Amino acid sequence: MKFLILCIVLSVFVTLVYSQTELNCPKNSHQGCVPCCPDPTCSNRKPGCPDIICTEECKPKCRCDDGYIYNDIGIVNGCIKPKNCPKS
Repeated sequence: MKFLILCIVLSVFVTLVYSQTELNCPKNSHQGCVPCCPDPTCSNRKPGCPDIICTEECKPKCRCDDGYIYNDIGIVNGCIKPKNCPKS
């Protein structure tokens, strides 16, 4: 029983520490939660949503601001306007 209580206390502590982690997000992005459905990128403008069950748990992630998508093509990554995506 003591082991079970210890496990619960540790998991709550780890969750609290993990959820308080602040990310240093680059220009045109902000800290958010990992979405259930992937965010659009330059190489995948309309990603499909996998058949998964989403949880209420928030895993911190930098997400692009409205009007920006993630540039996953080329050397320089970051959030850019869709019209500025490099040709793949």
